[in-house]
Amino acid sequence: MKILLTPKDVLKDFVDRQIEQNAIIIDTETTGLINPGVCEIALIDLQGNVLLDTLVKPRASMSNEAREIHGLSDQQLDSAPFIEEIFIENKD
Repeated sequence: MKILLTPKDVLKDFVDRQIEQNAIIIDTETTGLINPGVCEIALIDLQGNVLLDTLVKPRASMSNEAREIHGLSDQQLDSAPFIEEIFIENKD
């Protein structure tokens, strides 16, 4: 039987593995304040090394306020991977 992981489970697993090796800082942009989805994520370690910096295809609709703050468009995000795809791809 295949166990399906939620995006939250995949992200937690990835972050836990990174913390074991070195503390990291996570920066995200979201689709808004109400029921937000991640549309960009970056991870850096305490030495300033960029571990990840990528757009994310959100499952939530982008609010006009969020679009004005970070300037990301639906067209930019259309070809981006979903968040769980990013962390499964970068599992090692």
